[in-house]
Amino acid sequence: MSNSINMVLATVVIIIQALTVYIYLGYFFKFKITSVKLGSILFGAILISKVSLNIGTKTYGGRGIAFIILFLIMWWCLRGSVYKKIFHYSFLSSFLLIQENIGQALYMVVSGNASLFFLGMYAIILIFFIMLIQCLRNFKFENKVDVSIKEYLLLMQAPILSSIFLVLNLIHNSGILLVICLLLLWFNVSILYLYNYLTAKNYQVQMLQLEKLQLEFFRDFLQQEEEIRTLRHDLKNILASIAYYAERKDHRKIQELVADISKSTVLKNKHTGILALDAIISQKIKVMTLKNIDYELKLQVPSDLDLSKQEIDICAILGNILDNAIEATPSEKSIKIMLAFKEGKLIFKVKNPYSGIRQQNHNKLRVGSSKRYGRQGIGLRSIKRRVAKYNGYYDFKAVNGEFIAFVVLPVLNKGKQEMCDER
Repeated sequence: MSNSINMVLATVVIIIQALTVYIYLGYFFKFKITSVKLGSILFGAILISKVSLNIGTKTYGGRGIAFIILFLIMWWCLRGSVYKKIFHYSFLSSFLLIQENIGQALYMVVSGNASLFFLGMYAIILIFFIMLIQCLRNFKFENKVDVSIKEYLLLMQAPILSSIFLVLNLIHNSGILLVICLLLLWFNVSILYLYNYLTAKNYQVQMLQLEKLQLEFFRDFLQQEEEIRTLRHDLKNILASIAYYAERKDHRKIQELVADISKSTVLKNKHTGILALDAIISQKIKVMTLKNIDYELKLQVPSDLDLSKQEIDICAILGNILDNAIEATPSEKSIKIMLAFKEGKLIFKVKNPYSGIRQQNHNKLRVGSSKRYGRQGIGLRSIKRRVAKYNGYYDFKAVNGEFIAFVVLPVLNKGKQEMCDER
């Protein structure tokens, strides 16, 4: 009877531990497979971690295999950036090791005949861990913004060092081990809170950048309205002048009048009709004009396209592409900018003169900059992470003295999906 109860309690412990991992992953990731499949795999991995194999005089535990399975689960079954997966894997590994060492400390306290008590206490501890993970929801910031690679590398240090310390098993006194495990738990939870704090800060920074673009766009819009009023006021006189020169067949004067009207920014600043895209394009055109860089625009985007769910990422992608192009382009040279919307996907294609390292693989994660060290590389890494978030496609290459940036991004919310007339 006692053995049966122990077996039931041991199964409950494994289920609770698998549930702990499942809840944690569910808070920070979207699953690529069904919840039932993921839960079953996690249960199997935890079960393997409890099994030991005796070969001759040596005993081999399944904990190492279980952690490998957990890594593969996070790599193949979850959506998110590589660095995000590695960070959460390191944190989750330390989390599980702390659990095991607390259980080990309890086992060192109770006698061999008190296995029922041990399993009961261990189950209570695991339930406490689930409650702790539930509490983490209060710190979790709901957004799609990621922290930087440098921030991930700094945050990873705490869980990795905690895991190394626990794997080395240097403490054999149950009381000291329990105290150390509790301290490590507090320290790692603090790191996770810091991670959420940085995520929230990065989101706020990007929102401020977007608000700045919107303010610039509205300022330009008000200026255009003033120009429209002026143009409307002068239109009667302008038409009279055109009629006057037409009667005298003075085509040169007519051409001069038409050219003056065409120079008005009111006829140029509305590019797609989409606030986010127009704000970015207008801002970068100003920069190109100041740097005496020519540009060609080819825009085939419907004005009613809904980009609200991806506005920040799209602005960052297009802004980084154009920043890199402007940085690499000398004055009096030209940048070709193409935006299109086809079959539910937004397409960016930008060409600019290029004199960098021809052999460099621009589709790798790390890319250097021939102008200002690290800036272009950071921009490309940012683009790649954001494109990967939506399972999009990117390609960066240098061909015949031109750098070509090509990005295809699935649009989550779409207006009309048909192509509009080229503007």
